[in-house]
Amino acid sequence: MIVSLAELGSVVQAGDAIAEVIDPVSGSSTILRAGTAGVFYVFARHPYVTCGGTVAKIAGASPLGKGNLLGA
Repeated sequence: MIVSLAELGSVVQAGDAIAEVIDPVSGSSTILRAGTAGVFYVFARHPYVTCGGTVAKIAGASPLGKGNLLGA
C-alpha cells in the first residue's frame, strides 16, 4: 500500500520523502525519496503497487535519460 507524503504540485529536493510503502502483511514500511529536485506531478492512481511499479514522477530541470522519453 502506498501513502503520499508530498503534495502534488509541490517543489521537492533530491532526498525529500515523497511516499511511504507499507507491506499490508508484515506491517513493515519503506520511505521513498525523490531522486532529483523538481515538481512532484504524478502519484500512483491505486493504493497498491507491485515490485518495480511506478509510484511517482518528478519533473526536474535536467534530463535523466536519453532518447525518446515521451514516446510509446
